[in-house]
Amino acid sequence: MTEQPPEDNFAPRNTRPAVLGEEDEETAQAAREVRIWEQVFMHAGWGVAIVDPVDETLLRVNPAFARLHGQTVNEMIGRPLSSTFAVESRDCQQHVRAACEQGQRVYESIQRRADGTTFPALTNLTAVRDTAGNLLYLAVNLQDITERQKAEEQLRRSHEQLQSLTAHLHAVREEESARIAREIHDELGQLLTALLIDLSWLEDKHAAILDDDLRRQLAAKTKAMTALADRTIDAVRRIGRELRPEALDDFGLMAAIDSQVREFQQRTGVKCHLTSNLEDARLDPDWSTALFRILQEALTNIARHAGATRVDILLEERKDHLVLEVKDNGRGIRASEVSGLRSLGILGMRERARLLGGRVQIAGVHGRGTTVTVRVPRPLPMGTA
Repeated sequence: MTEQPPEDNFAPRNTRPAVLGEEDEETAQAAREVRIWEQVFMHAGWGVAIVDPVDETLLRVNPAFARLHGQTVNEMIGRPLSSTFAVESRDCQQHVRAACEQGQRVYESIQRRADGTTFPALTNLTAVRDTAGNLLYLAVNLQDITERQKAEEQLRRSHEQLQSLTAHLHAVREEESARIAREIHDELGQLLTALLIDLSWLEDKHAAILDDDLRRQLAAKTKAMTALADRTIDAVRRIGRELRPEALDDFGLMAAIDSQVREFQQRTGVKCHLTSNLEDARLDPDWSTALFRILQEALTNIARHAGATRVDILLEERKDHLVLEVKDNGRGIRASEVSGLRSLGILGMRERARLLGGRVQIAGVHGRGTTVTVRVPRPLPMGTA
């Protein structure tokens, strides 16, 4: 099928006033522009149409536009532009009016083929005017975005699956940590306690040894073994708390945080100040665990990298949100550290907050410290319907 050349008012033209002696050159230049425009129009890989601005009918369409709609070029000429849109996208006139007023309108529409099937398209409506500002025609550009939307949907599903997997892994990790902590407490704790009892018994028998040197040596050795057993018990308790603090399950979030802050201050020498207006300590276990782990990670980062001497911790309820703020007076985290691929601890904090519908913000000022702010929706207390 042979395409007719575009009418003059559909093609670019040179509007610069010609002077005597330049008319032939101006005419040739205009003809070249028309030929270039025609080649682009006919061979473009996306759909292009020229629309009458008065009755909004199709004056010209390129082969790609017709092919997208499953018709020939001649079958489409004279049809209303709105007829190419699916029922759910028949707000075409609204977008046409907006394009005429604003000069351009870009949006996603649903296009209808001749056989009744539909496809999504990126739609660009452009109002073309002459040098006097008179509206000449509307140019419509269509790009089929079916594959793009499929890829976006697949990416969205993959992201949702990854989020579900992450939540499952967090839950499994907490369950496993709780199990190991219980075994450490029950098994190793009992064995070490029995060892201390035996050492105490040995210490009571020293007086019966007649050899003074041997008695002193055994007393010193028993004392050293008792001290070692005491340190081992403390280490076992610490490891158990790090795996899963008993206070979190037995007494709630505030008790666990208070214990964690006291231990951090004792271990690092960093002065800590904890403030809270949270009255309900028995939050949903998922919220309690997430907030506790975020605080634990924030304190770990401070101990490792901040060089701080003071940490202020705030946990409070604000309207329908819980806010946890951890602020130190250390060196101040850099932006590259916040967004770096190696910042797995920060990624973990953000993921835990996101699983609760919240977010984590981290801001650092060089030489003035870092502030970690966590905001999550306020859950209903346990047992609330």
